[in-house]
Amino acid sequence: MNVKVISIKPTNESNKFLLEIHIGRNWHQFLMTAVTDTIAGEKIQVIKGDKSFCQTFRFNQELAVKLYKMVSEFNRGWLVKLPVEIGDFSEDEIERVSFLTKA
Repeated sequence: MNVKVISIKPTNESNKFLLEIHIGRNWHQFLMTAVTDTIAGEKIQVIKGDKSFCQTFRFNQELAVKLYKMVSEFNRGWLVKLPVEIGDFSEDEIERVSFLTKA
């Protein structure tokens, strides 16, 4: 099933974003958070997904990384062209995700 990013929107809370995507014909919305840490004197930005995001992309880290990068670019003020197709879920991945969300 095709995964298409529809929008990334800031929320009323600082450093939080709503990520809207389609997986096949199903619409999903996830809350993403940008956190800045300092490691060895250098500031780094880390993007975290909510529990639903982590469960949905648990078996497809490649797509999760693409989504984290897009949210990071958006947070930095870079141009992110949307909507955009970023890849596919296999049937096995869909069954695993369906199993997780029903549990």
